[in-house]
Amino acid sequence: MFDAMDFAIFNALQISPRISWARLGQILMIDPSTLSRRWSRVTRERRAWSSCFHAVNDRMEDLATAVVEIRCRPGSRERVIGLLSHEAPVVSIHCTSGARDLVLTVSLPNRIAVDRYVDQVIGPVPGVRRMETSYVRHFFKAGSDWRPQALTAAQARAVAATLPSAAVDPRPNPGLLELIGAIGDDVRRPLSELQRRVGRSLSAVSRGMDTLLVASWVNWRIDFSHELGGWEELMLWLDVPQSELDDVAATLRRFPQLRWCSSLTGTANLIATVCVRDLTELDEIEGRLAERFPAARVTDRCLVPRIAKRMGHVIDHDSRLTGYVPFTAG
Repeated sequence: MFDAMDFAIFNALQISPRISWARLGQILMIDPSTLSRRWSRVTRERRAWSSCFHAVNDRMEDLATAVVEIRCRPGSRERVIGLLSHEAPVVSIHCTSGARDLVLTVSLPNRIAVDRYVDQVIGPVPGVRRMETSYVRHFFKAGSDWRPQALTAAQARAVAATLPSAAVDPRPNPGLLELIGAIGDDVRRPLSELQRRVGRSLSAVSRGMDTLLVASWVNWRIDFSHELGGWEELMLWLDVPQSELDDVAATLRRFPQLRWCSSLTGTANLIATVCVRDLTELDEIEGRLAERFPAARVTDRCLVPRIAKRMGHVIDHDSRLTGYVPFTAG
């Protein structure tokens, strides 16, 4: 299990992924070597991990993203997971309760590519019994925005202040994309190692990293095993009047439990995932929505007892990282 120091480290790195241990130690009033050893331990034990990828923009909205619900034949779920978890377009795989066995997030350059991929790659997988595909219309909140709420407001501001500033959003170029590849599975990789990997001067690598930290088209992620951290994840499908869609999403965003929220095509036009310590927290969320938006209806809800893949990271039954399949924009 994780403790308060672990969560503080995760929270801080989610805000400023490459903050120095010395500066973070000053903010948290913890010895920097202790912080460094703790991060090394949880990553070595595969309980926490990091990634960085070119997401076109920070919400991946220039890609076609679909939510694919799969019903498996009895006893075949693990085989389906094994065959799909190493597919790069299958960004995430959630094992769920209820009417479906798996919920996949699939991203490709356009909807034609997604449609072909679902039909020709996912559909023929042995054990897949039924599929239902909904396309993401708009991302209201990305999973990388979720925080464990382990820092005070003052600490969070101090951590954010360590990020470089930029007057304009930098544009992608081959050198920056090469750097992203060098830190794709470890955003804390030292500058000296990055220098060896890309064959550029230390100062050029340092400038490139500062550029990536402020680029809207770069997605930085610090993830950890929610199961080992005492969280449970749930999914909600909602049917919301179009005129209220933005307001319902804004209300959901005010809940710290909200991890991901997107509008969809289909009867359920809004999907949300929430991370809770106790299932009773869902009562508060649904109750507040029902009180404020009586025309909005939760059409389905399910528990996510296991996450088999999250944003390219393959996760085992013990909620530990087993591999990384880099996400590419096409």
